[in-house]
Amino acid sequence: MPLDPGTRLLDGEEINRTTATSQPIILTPADGATVTLTNLEHVYYINPPDSIEVLTLTLPWPMKSGGIVELGFGQPVGALVILDEHGNSVTSTMGAVGVGMEFRFVNPTIGWVRWR
Repeated sequence: MPLDPGTRLLDGEEINRTTATSQPIILTPADGATVTLTNLEHVYYINPPDSIEVLTLTLPWPMKSGGIVELGFGQPVGALVILDEHGNSVTSTMGAVGVGMEFRFVNPTIGWVRWR
């Protein structure tokens, strides 16, 4: 099926959020910290001074459908808990150096899911 002239496959905001040129926000949380992420930033590098046992991240709200949050790690995180805006667990996992994670806000009914 051919596309009509002027049809865009991605909007400009989506392209800007996923390009390698965006500057990540560097977080340096302490062990046991809870950090609420902002909906104004979408790429985070978690780099505590040393490995930490427990970290809780709350994903941003409000977020438009299709919104993305990407995480990277500079130190190991033993227990990483990701919460939605209501405090519900999206996932519990570990944060490993060199392992990125991506979360997407599918829509208001489904909410946040771990995408990668």
